[in-house]
Amino acid sequence: TTGIHRNTSFRWRHRFLAMAKDDRPKPLSGIVEADETYLLESKKGSRHMTRPPRRRGGRAKKRGISGELDCILVARDRQGRTCDFVPGRGPVTVAQLQQHLLPVL
Repeated sequence: TTGIHRNTSFRWRHRFLAMAKDDRPKPLSGIVEADETYLLESKKGSRHMTRPPRRRGGRAKKRGISGELDCILVARDRQGRTCDFVPGRGPVTVAQLQQHLLPVL
């Protein structure tokens, strides 16, 4: 055990996540590389499930990039500064790339 109450750890977690969300590096400069990856949508911790539950290591119903997958976009420059974004579900669009990448370039 950690010696702190679960309510305290829950409150601290939310404070940390709120601060980490706003802690972004300065704009990226020089040569910048960006890539995206796709992960299954997670409903962990949600009060209401909008889909039937999956077993551990579950798969999407459709092959390839579908609306069940969350897109995670990461950009990094040669100085090691990294920015990450979650543009949405499904394949990333040019508009989403412009919305997220242009402010940090």
